[in-house]
Amino acid sequence: MKTLLSSGGPLFSNGIFTISILTLILIILIAWCIYHSLPIIKNQRESFHKSRDKIKYLKSIGLFALVIGVLDQLIGLYSIFSAIEEAGDINVRIVFQAIKTSMVPLLYAIFIYLLSIIIWIFLDFILKAKMQD
Repeated sequence: MKTLLSSGGPLFSNGIFTISILTLILIILIAWCIYHSLPIIKNQRESFHKSRDKIKYLKSIGLFALVIGVLDQLIGLYSIFSAIEEAGDINVRIVFQAIKTSMVPLLYAIFIYLLSIIIWIFLDFILKAKMQD
């Protein structure tokens, strides 16, 4: 897994940079989730409406990660096509390997986005149930 993550993405000519940004976004997502779900854990009814408004931002944080992943994918594809154009005749295996490598940050970003949606649905369901009690 570490090898896969360290090889992916051409953003700023260093795949580690994009993976680091996406990992930072994942940490922010988890911290945001924990911080704004504390009123649920502590059963503080007066803070339920505020927490419900704040957990809506989980989707936005996940969407930001997805945009970073798509941007990195597009930059990677542009770099690949520029290299092919410059080199002329290139082995197909090299092209497919480059495309596969440029997809790693996008897949990681999709995972973060899906995680943010799942967490949002779960917390929103719990908050709705607690507010009706």
